[in-house]
Amino acid sequence: MEQLPPEEDRAWIHEHLRLLIQERGASPFLCAELLEPTARAFPEQFTGDIPSAKRLLRRLLGAASLAKAPFEVTAGDDDSDVMPVAHLHVHEAAAWFAGSEDGVLQFGISRDTMEDGDGIVGVLCHEVAHAYRDQHDLVFFDSAEEELQTDLTTVFLGFGLLTTDLTDQYRRRRDGVLRVRGGYLSSGAMSYALAVQLAARDVSRAEVKRLARLLGPGQEAFLLEGYAAVSRERAAILSTLYATSPQAVRVRPNEGQPVFRIKGGWFRKPRCGGASCDAVLPAEAIICAACGGSIAGEARDREQALAAVEGAELAMAKSLLKGTPLAGMKHATKGRSGKP
Repeated sequence: MEQLPPEEDRAWIHEHLRLLIQERGASPFLCAELLEPTARAFPEQFTGDIPSAKRLLRRLLGAASLAKAPFEVTAGDDDSDVMPVAHLHVHEAAAWFAGSEDGVLQFGISRDTMEDGDGIVGVLCHEVAHAYRDQHDLVFFDSAEEELQTDLTTVFLGFGLLTTDLTDQYRRRRDGVLRVRGGYLSSGAMSYALAVQLAARDVSRAEVKRLARLLGPGQEAFLLEGYAAVSRERAAILSTLYATSPQAVRVRPNEGQPVFRIKGGWFRKPRCGGASCDAVLPAEAIICAACGGSIAGEARDREQALAAVEGAELAMAKSLLKGTPLAGMKHATKGRSGKP
């Protein structure tokens, strides 16, 4: 039984990803770290208080390139005066972004959400996406449509695993009566959008399966089917995403060029050190899916990575000037001459 979103929903996802790429460039979509629901990505335990909520928001704002933006967060009932009328969500809000006041981003979290250590990360990803859209003048005038576009923006920013896993989940309120649905787009739509991003990054099927296992059973099935469908039409879908801004988007800027893997650390995964790229590089990768660079070795930091590329290019130039074929060219030379 096919579990893909309807064709018109898939077209909506393509179009609004295209608009995000047109406005903000392809770098977040292709190179941002895909945050995973693991202790490695979020090493500090959420303790249900404002200080831990601030730590979580600071991590997410940094991932959305808003690390320098000052912010405040308050907690209260979602139907109390804490939640401003100016930014009502379509349904009762687990958390909210209330715009900025004197340059300070204003966030609020309901008391029920503060008690939900499992769901709060995905909820705040949505609110950080609201802040991102606000700071970059992307907010749509219709509030219902804006919520849908904000869900899609979470995928664009690399939060897709966290927000897709939250969709179609229900959480009981403290009074035991009302269950609140997480997310505005359906789990099928969010999974499909995430599949488009993974296919655009040329992520291997094995890695997609690993990532899918981090999701709930329904989302896992949606993601795998979505990725298979997108892979069959990858070229056409990518041409749609980049249709109107080819000058602003270089999908694989280091295609065929040497790049170096920047070693990871306790809190940071190994990343690509290629020019204009900072994508996470799996240990088994030999080509960076985001920029197309060929992994030539490892470096301790970006400065060393770029210097190593310059050294490799200089060595190639010297070899060509001397007329000495490089290792990768010897077989081709032998083939032309017919001699060893």
